[in-house]
Amino acid sequence: MRIVNTPVKSDFFDNLQNWSSQEKSCSIVYRQNDGSSVKVNSVIVDLFSWQGNNYILMEKGQLIRLDRLVSVEDVTTIS
Repeated sequence: MRIVNTPVKSDFFDNLQNWSSQEKSCSIVYRQNDGSSVKVNSVIVDLFSWQGNNYILMEKGQLIRLDRLVSVEDVTTIS
């Protein structure tokens, strides 16, 4: 299955920054390479850009590309 690069809403990015600064566990749903969805609960520690993509860094070192996010705290990402 091909993953389509889908932009996130600008206000959603603001929410990500807020959740990161609150340092509390969030419910996060994202798509894997095969298109399946995964739900995790974790603290967002950082947001950053690398090699032309935007990422969130989770408390245990997991990186999730922003265009793979489906929702955080039941707030959807698609613009």
